[in-house]
Amino acid sequence: MKSPSLNSSGDSESNNFQSFFNEPKSVQELARMQGVSAITDTRNLLAEFWPESDSIEEFIATVEHRRSEGG
Repeated sequence: MKSPSLNSSGDSESNNFQSFFNEPKSVQELARMQGVSAITDTRNLLAEFWPESDSIEEFIATVEHRRSEGG
């Protein structure tokens, strides 16, 4: 784990965190700062978590069964 560094005034990095929360930013600004971009192709969201050979009814039955087991 990285130790907190000291800035030029001798304070810890907590000042950076405080200024982050005290200076509200728009969603667009936060996305730009974090390098997040818009999804341009919804196929990128597809996930293969259920076999194609199983029906939606089987999927729902499995979910309901697992919920009733508490798992």
